[in-house]
Amino acid sequence: MENRYDELDIKILQILMDYSNAHFPLDLYYLCEKLRIKLISYSSLPKGKLEEINAIATNGELKDGCSIILGHPDENGYLAYTYYNDNIKDVMIEERIWFTIAHEIKHVVYKEIDPTDVEETEANHFARMLLAPTCVLIAGRYDNQKDIINKFKLTDSASKNALNAKNNRVNKYGEAMFDYEVDFIEWFLNNIKK
Repeated sequence: MENRYDELDIKILQILMDYSNAHFPLDLYYLCEKLRIKLISYSSLPKGKLEEINAIATNGELKDGCSIILGHPDENGYLAYTYYNDNIKDVMIEERIWFTIAHEIKHVVYKEIDPTDVEETEANHFARMLLAPTCVLIAGRYDNQKDIINKFKLTDSASKNALNAKNNRVNKYGEAMFDYEVDFIEWFLNNIKK
């Protein structure tokens, strides 16, 4: 194993094979349902509940999102609640919400109740890779940031990071897939929705 990011990438591709429908942009509502994560928008919460969640999960800082990991499944079988800010004033609000939810999935999967700065950085990588796996960008020969934004539903900055990751990888290793990506690409090509 090369590093922690390789470990994350392996986990991400396994999650996609186990719980997604081989289609991009990724349907995070479907994925979260399969992972037993309940998604809750800030706007759906009564004011008092939003303030309570904010105080518990974010130490009083209203952020793009947060997750509360339950000690045991609730009455509906959910293992975690992920709250996301749908009141953001952003041109790419849907893409930003999508990135936030993908970021929070990492915290839930790894049971990070009070994430460290390192875990936050890893969650950003996790979100970008979950939404636009580097191996898919290579296999699909994505070379344009706008195409990545449109196909994978990424924000401008996330699509730029995805393209940079893909280009850095190709420059360093060529277009060959890593061993752990081969099964994923095969699965993806066999299950892709046309």
